[in-house]
Amino acid sequence: MGCGDCQDACPLGVSIADVMRVRMYDVDYGLPAIAASEYARLAKTADACLTCSGLPCSSVCSAGLGIPDLMRDTARRLTNTEEAEESGHPGA
Repeated sequence: MGCGDCQDACPLGVSIADVMRVRMYDVDYGLPAIAASEYARLAKTADACLTCSGLPCSSVCSAGLGIPDLMRDTARRLTNTEEAEESGHPGA
C-alpha cells in the first residue's frame, strides 16, 4: 500500500497511485494482460502524462520515485499492449 503523497498532485486528475498499482502487475508480477485490463478501466489513464511537463508531480514522492518518468513508461507499456504482444515486444 502506498503512502498517498501523490494522491492529489495531478492537475489532470490522473490517479498516480492507481497507475502505479497497475504498473506493479506488469513490471513486478509479470502479468501484462491483467495490467492492461486494469489500466483500461482507470477513470483517467497515464496517457495524459505523455504530453505533460511532469512538474506537478515531480517532487511529491517522499520516497524519491521519479513519478513523471514512471507514469510515461506505464502509459507506453499499457497502451496498445495487445498489439505489442503480437509483435513480440510486450509493453513496447
